[in-house]
Amino acid sequence: MRLLIIGATRGLGRELVRRAPERGHETTALARDTSRVLRQDERLRVVQGNVLDPGPVESAVRGQDAVVSALEHRSSSA
Repeated sequence: MRLLIIGATRGLGRELVRRAPERGHETTALARDTSRVLRQDERLRVVQGNVLDPGPVESAVRGQDAVVSALEHRSSSA
């Protein structure tokens, strides 16, 4: 399966990036800061982009079988 993970650098997204290629999925990770995608695997492609910018999102979605949004809310209070 070709899988796109949006929100790939924190929490659930990071875990999905770790596990999806291990399970044989061709995985694409969309991240604002690609250096924060810690995993490297031959079945993992990392694409730089902001989810609020339609261009990179459209490009990353093209050809995927499934898209997973693992975006997290960041509280402005401590």
